[in-house]
Amino acid sequence: MASEERRAEFLAKAIEFFAQEGFESSTRELARRLGVTQPLLYRYFPSKGDLISEVYDAVYVKRWREEWGAILADRSRPLRDRLMEFYIAYTDVVFHNDWMRIFLFSG
Repeated sequence: MASEERRAEFLAKAIEFFAQEGFESSTRELARRLGVTQPLLYRYFPSKGDLISEVYDAVYVKRWREEWGAILADRSRPLRDRLMEFYIAYTDVVFHNDWMRIFLFSG
């Protein structure tokens, strides 16, 4: 498996893991569930903080859709209409188990 594919697989599994177990859980346990050693996991993510940062980026930042900014910025429409359209689209993205659980555990 290519390095980038393995990194993406580790990140996807880390999102599932932290959504289930919370951020207090150990990278040792994550590595065990991945079937790899903790040093191998750290080769892809140098620290737990780096891994959590990548999880946040994948769960929150990368799910932002460019058209949402345009919807909100379109002053030719009433604010209420823009907000309704935005939140309907936004909830399609955020009302998923991983997003909600990561959000709750991050607080």
